[in-house]
Formats: sequence, structure tokens, C-alpha cells
Amino acid sequence: MLDSPWPPTSEWQKLQNTSKLLVETKAMSVVDCFNPPDENAHVMISNRPEIELPLDMNPQLHGLRVISCEPILLDSLPINEQDPEMLVWLARGVTVLVCLGTLVSYSEDAAKEMVLALRTMLSRVFIAWGSEQWLQVLWKLPKPKEEQDGATTQSEVYTILQREIEADQVRVVDWLAVDPLKTGRVVLSVNHGGSSSFHEALCAGVPQVVLPPWADCYDFANRAEYLGIGRWGNKSAKPRWKADELSSILVDALLGPDAEAMKSKSRNLPKCCSADGEGRVIAARSILAAIQEGNHI
Repeated sequence: MLDSPWPPTSEWQKLQNTSKLLVETKAMSVVDCFNPPDENAHVMISNRPEIELPLDMNPQLHGLRVISCEPILLDSLPINEQDPEMLVWLARGVTVLVCLGTLVSYSEDAAKEMVLALRTMLSRVFIAWGSEQWLQVLWKLPKPKEEQDGATTQSEVYTILQREIEADQVRVVDWLAVDPLKTGRVVLSVNHGGSSSFHEALCAGVPQVVLPPWADCYDFANRAEYLGIGRWGNKSAKPRWKADELSSILVDALLGPDAEAMKSKSRNLPKCCSADGEGRVIAARSILAAIQEGNHI
């Protein structure tokens, strides 16, 4: 530490003490799960029992002090401040949000299977709802490299949904700078089962159709069905999807015999997650408390 020109009781001394605590505070990672537990360590999880699969093992009996932080999600500005036009579009009806995260890429065939499923869903819902309610689709679809470089290609994806796209019933964007889930206008989240995507939909009270592409995503597809808040949309076609299977799941999630129960459970489950405050606030307070007490976390 640098020598301080101020008295020990000053803010400089407080900064020195805090820095010392930070240096001495040990952070655990997933690797530490394979080592004998530190009896002084606290384990923070972005979860709580009500949204987890059943667990017979009590972590406390294995020397783990578990701090349930609730789902830890990024905060964002209200959509009316970031993209007022998008808010107007969302207000036209109800929306199915298709967002498979940042890392999932689409081949032309995979994109075609998706649009065929979406077109079937829109047709079936229109037959069921008529003009009483307007269903639209917001699809986050990363641009192919050739389009990013400025070249144009004739995509069969556009041809299949040309009428819906030109009517602005289907919007295809390569990036979402806002969170449509918080508007209350999204009736179904089609996501890849990443932790953030799953918990964002869960905390927004929106039913889900999960399309897991990787091993760590299958847990959330199973969890959505176990909790009764969603469906696994590609059990047969995993790790991708097929139009026949996916369209059937999408229609069932919106119109099927369990659709209302799924909607009700999705709306009620966030209440338990917000009872103790937002996850990022709980996590920050727990970390600060551990630093001040000199505990391991």
C-alpha cells in the first residue's frame, strides 16, 4: 500500500482497508466443485428452490453454505426510452419472440425450417382467433456473413414469409437493443435454453418453447416442462429443429389444452423470485457483506 499523507481515519484509510479485504477474499469457480468444500466458503447461486428441479441432497449437510440470489439478470432502460417505435409495433397485438441467443447461428436449411414452423403457427392461430387478436413475430436472426459484407442473396426464408414481412406482421432483426419481454406484449418466448434467456422469460411471466443446441441447455428445456411453464420444441430433431415438430409445439403452446395452465403458471412463478428483491441486488449485497466480514465466497 502507498503511504498516506492523511490521518488514518480518513477516506484514504477506508480505501486501504477495503483493498486489503478484496485481496484476501477468495473467489470460487466451478473447478472448486471437484475439490473438498471449504467449510468457510459461501456458494452463491442464480436460482431458488421454487424454480429448480427436485433435489434430495441438502447442500448444508455437505459443508456448503448456499446463498440463493434469485435469477441474476441485467437491468435495462424502459423500451419507450430506447426504441419508442418498437413499443408502438408491439402494442398492435401480441408477439411471439424468437431469440436463440448470441452464439446460435442459422444455416439456410435451419432458417427455412424455422420460417415454415412460424408460418404454420400464424395460420393456425389466425383460424382460431380470427380478427379478435393480432399475432405477430419478432425474430432475432443474425445476418449471414455475405450480407454483413454488403452482398445480397436471394433467400428462400424471405420468399416463404414475404407476405407477412411486407405486412410487418413478422419483423426480422439481427440485434435487439431492447427487452420486449418487459412490455407485457409477448405471449411466447422461443429461446435456446441459455440461463439468461430462460430466466428472463421466467421472470417476465412468459411461457417458453426451448430449443436447446448444446448440452448445458437441455437442463432448462427439461425444467420448463417440469415447472409447467414451457415446452421442449426439438426433442426429436435436436440439436436443430424441424418444421413439423416445432410448429406442432408452437401451436400447442398457444392453443393447446394446457396453454392456459402454462400461461397461469408462468405468470405466478415470478412472484416467488421477486419476494426478496432482484437477484443482482441480492448478489451485490452478499458479496459486499462477505468482503466486510472477511468470508470466502
